[in-house]
Amino acid sequence: MFTLQRAISAGTALVLLSATASSCRKEDVQELVIFHTNDLHYQLHPPKSDYFGLGGMARLSTLLNQQRAQHDLTVTLDAGDWSEGSWYFNLDAGATMIELFNEMKFDAAVVGNHDYLSGPDRLSKLAAQYKKDLPLLGANFSTDGYENGTQFSDAIPGTVILEKEGIKIGVIGLTTVDYVYSFWLNPVKVSEPIAVAQAQAKLLRPKVDVLLILSHNSFSLNEQVARAVYGVDAVISGHSHRKVAEAVMVENAGRKVPVVETGNWGRYLGELRLIVNSKEKWVKFGGYRIHPVDPKLEEDPKITSIVERADQELAALYGGDIDEVIGESEIDIRHDDSHEANLGDIASQSYRASIGADVGLEQLTLTGTRLRAGPITVRDAHDILPHIFNFETGREWTVHELLLSGADLETFLTVLFTAQDLDIPIIGTGFFSHSGVEVDWEESARSSGTRAKITEIRVGNSKLDRSKTYRVALTDGVVLALRVVNDALKLGLNLSRIRDTEQEGWRAIRDWIRIQSPLTEQKLRQGTYQRSRGFDLGVSHYGARLIESGRDLNSRSLQVDIVNDGRSPSPKVILRCYTGAKDDAVKYGTSLQKWDLLGERLLGTISPGARLTETLEGAFDDGIWPVKCELVGAGDSYSGNDEMTVALRAGK
Repeated sequence: MFTLQRAISAGTALVLLSATASSCRKEDVQELVIFHTNDLHYQLHPPKSDYFGLGGMARLSTLLNQQRAQHDLTVTLDAGDWSEGSWYFNLDAGATMIELFNEMKFDAAVVGNHDYLSGPDRLSKLAAQYKKDLPLLGANFSTDGYENGTQFSDAIPGTVILEKEGIKIGVIGLTTVDYVYSFWLNPVKVSEPIAVAQAQAKLLRPKVDVLLILSHNSFSLNEQVARAVYGVDAVISGHSHRKVAEAVMVENAGRKVPVVETGNWGRYLGELRLIVNSKEKWVKFGGYRIHPVDPKLEEDPKITSIVERADQELAALYGGDIDEVIGESEIDIRHDDSHEANLGDIASQSYRASIGADVGLEQLTLTGTRLRAGPITVRDAHDILPHIFNFETGREWTVHELLLSGADLETFLTVLFTAQDLDIPIIGTGFFSHSGVEVDWEESARSSGTRAKITEIRVGNSKLDRSKTYRVALTDGVVLALRVVNDALKLGLNLSRIRDTEQEGWRAIRDWIRIQSPLTEQKLRQGTYQRSRGFDLGVSHYGARLIESGRDLNSRSLQVDIVNDGRSPSPKVILRCYTGAKDDAVKYGTSLQKWDLLGERLLGTISPGARLTETLEGAFDDGIWPVKCELVGAGDSYSGNDEMTVALRAGK
């Protein structure tokens, strides 16, 4: 069938042909379209947290079928983390997701760090079971010292050659270099990926027309891979959850190599086009875009049937209704920044309450799916902390009680708040949540050489006592992180007085939500504050809303809360807000998003702990509106909460 898309693709091929190789025949040139996903994390249903209602495997399948029908030559790849990250992992360690991949005709996938959390034995058996239909790749696994290493390497090859319409496509798979999660992979190790990819490319490039690297590593590392591996034509990236609406082009020996990634949770499908001349052995970039998995798409009935079966199995595993409503939240809750009400607050508050501890701790990157304002189900509560099911014990991460001296607690918190000054690769103070303990700190002033320092710590309502023993509640992930940090930095913390309560962390979260509902900003932040000695102005995503302006039925204005979480009054600063393209899910959160100034306000002094609400007049008709607000000239040392971006719905 002739379509506009095919016409554009053919035109692209002809332009490239005439510009670079005029002596070639038209039939020597073909367009290869690579569809790709990454970081699905076993999200079978559309995630509730997506502002545009995107996602769902049944919709993704429909979209794939529609797009494939517009092209003659396609491959479909997944860049890793297809399994652990939601409750379904507990059923089968990812087998249902691979079944879905097969039904949706994926050609290959790479193993990500969350995919090896079931351990090497279970992973290799799963890979061997599906190898014929869907190769799971991992070129930089090292099996030396593993008694089942041969079986593992046979089940999980480093490369695969796919042949489509006479075109040979080589794919190198690179798994994640992750020094914490690699604990679950022992005794299998992960080698440095660039050297491995270079060696594999030398072997594979002469045998294929196109060479792709499927890499589940940070986007910055994957850019290095694209730059360093001679002969690679494209890098399909995963791990960073970065949504790339335009391919990032990297220089490699005089060629431009695209690096692409689609965000996470199956909300977007990537489409990378390469122009291939198999006779003269050259490949050119032909274009890139991402397709939203729109709620208007019909669900593929075959995929829906598999998902419904998984839901039934999950309900049986739980022993009850996984969609029972157990509470509600008055605000959207993310895991972006511990200077705001966040998922880490829910977790740390829950752990502390479950055992009556003095302090609760959680690392934000270990929390899972965000919550939208509204009802909270059992499933939602579980996926706040969806880690990590142990198939031997039948339990996920459990709450531990750690007896920690006041001196050791002070040392640990000092590391968190001075990490950047100590050249420790930790992103500010906003990545860790603590409950039951509040911290006053003095920010660093690099211009004068002054380093950050903690000025006071309060546990409960009392100043921290260095000689006292405190009960700290935390789960396996933070226990492991504490041990890694303690050893790496030689902190000398006594972590030996610890016991496992055997209560799963997610169940503590479920019970706490039942009791505390409705969740509010005040409930989440109570006993969690970290206040700078100076002023700390912040604007949060849940502090923005659209209100009826009264001018007419379709006219609304933006209302924004600004809070001073510091100990000193703030100076006058400017609040500046922008709007983006309405209802455009592709542009949102990418380099394509252009911002139009909505308005600005000069803010007066805000007292410590006080909140100011400003209203900016706008013309927000029905739809989903991207909004960005920033505090200009704030000058406080913690900038993580000086800007927020959110998508707000106007109308129903």
